[in-house]
Amino acid sequence: MRRMLALPIGAALFWSADARAQDFDPDAAGDLVITEFMPEPQKVADYYGEWFEITNASDKLKDLNGLVVQDDAGTEIIAITEPSPGALRILPGESLVFGVSDEQDDEESGYNGNIPVDYVYDFQDFQLDRSADSIVLVWGTDTIDELIWTSAWGVSQTAAFQVGPQATLEWANDLNVNWCDADRYIDGVGLFGTPGDTNDYCNDAGQDDDGDGYSEQQGDCDDSDPYVNPGTVDGAGDPFGNADDDADCDNVRDDGLTDDDGDGYSEVDGDCDDTDQNINPSKSEGKNPDGIDNDCNCWIDDVDGDGDGYPNFDDSEYDPYSDPVVESMFCDPEEVGDCLDDGEIDGVTAVEINPGATEVPYNGVDEDCDGVDLCDVDMDGYDSELCDGGNDCNDDNELIHPGAADENGAADGIDNDCDGIIDSPDRDGDGWMVSDGDCDDQNAEVNPAVEELCDDFLDNNCDGFYNENCDYPALTASAQGGSILGCSALGVAGTGGLAALSLLSLLFRRRE
Repeated sequence: MRRMLALPIGAALFWSADARAQDFDPDAAGDLVITEFMPEPQKVADYYGEWFEITNASDKLKDLNGLVVQDDAGTEIIAITEPSPGALRILPGESLVFGVSDEQDDEESGYNGNIPVDYVYDFQDFQLDRSADSIVLVWGTDTIDELIWTSAWGVSQTAAFQVGPQATLEWANDLNVNWCDADRYIDGVGLFGTPGDTNDYCNDAGQDDDGDGYSEQQGDCDDSDPYVNPGTVDGAGDPFGNADDDADCDNVRDDGLTDDDGDGYSEVDGDCDDTDQNINPSKSEGKNPDGIDNDCNCWIDDVDGDGDGYPNFDDSEYDPYSDPVVESMFCDPEEVGDCLDDGEIDGVTAVEINPGATEVPYNGVDEDCDGVDLCDVDMDGYDSELCDGGNDCNDDNELIHPGAADENGAADGIDNDCDGIIDSPDRDGDGWMVSDGDCDDQNAEVNPAVEELCDDFLDNNCDGFYNENCDYPALTASAQGGSILGCSALGVAGTGGLAALSLLSLLFRRRE
């Protein structure tokens, strides 16, 4: 008994009238795919029980008459010939079973394991090795599908090996991750399989193993690769899958590279609706909401109400791509647009306020939408006195601001540090000016912040004395402090200076 496919009413008439007028050849890779196979069954003899299943994965009726099945070396060959007109034609999504025997008998437990076979081939022409083998479908000079398995796949002898229904694609059925033992029981000898029927999902089909947001039950045709899922873009390379594959699992290879609507943008170029010429990255959202992401930036109705060329995101909705990798390529959830799309602020109209506008300093209006008014024109880190809280007395010169050196050289007639005092320099660069109490602004080791030393003749800390708390008596310095040897610094002259020197001479003799 041969099992024939159930056909819709009128199908036979359609075939007989139009078969020669239409192209039913499986001439493109992926038109037909191997979806299940049973090598070396344990319960029945190999020469009765081996079989494999071919599924029409295209969207058109296909005729398998003339198809060649072989191994990858081309040494074992089945040349399929039509047993009767139309017998090997299968509709999209339907399957045919090819086996070494179609002898079934439920009462005697079935010679071939009770497998419904559509086409019988000679066991001597083609044999399946459970540990490692291959099935290759060839039409003319074209390889339509090629399945190669190894011992690592763990093919069973009691259950047919089946690919999940999400992976009935010419490339996806090459992946071990998409295959598993069938667990549907076949009445008779204790074998398991789904010959001729839609395959069952594998046990872990509900898990999202690659973390891309899609499980096998949700259509992920490679749950080991996060770049492959129904929400991604099918391009020619990562992050859009591998070249010449079907990264979005729609049974069309690299269709993200084609510009289907002729608007100059493919999906890989960022076209979020490649069926509508009015939707692509070059379009504008316009001035009125329409519930569509017209410019494909993942924001719906980020309209430009004032027509200044900058959208407003305040009332828009962020709607990213399903795939996070694709989202990162084309979307910016933190995107900032026009901060005023209607009206005015302090006499500045909405058209003059947008991210591309020129900021007017000190007017209290944020023209360029960066969140603040321009108060630091010279970019020295200090806001101008013209802004609230600012203390930069000259916002046109980056060298003039609080904390700047008030002319580290000759006087320049400028209040460089904005302290209200013109030319109060810190000439020795120790952080203390004369006006701050520095008694020797030519020596960085003399200022009110240092400790008094005993091995020199300086008023190091500018307290009016030198060498206080030392072994020899302290002498009173001038009001200016500093070195007692510098007469101009001491503010003494003539005999006073000589007297000080004489006293020092006496002190040194007493210490000898």
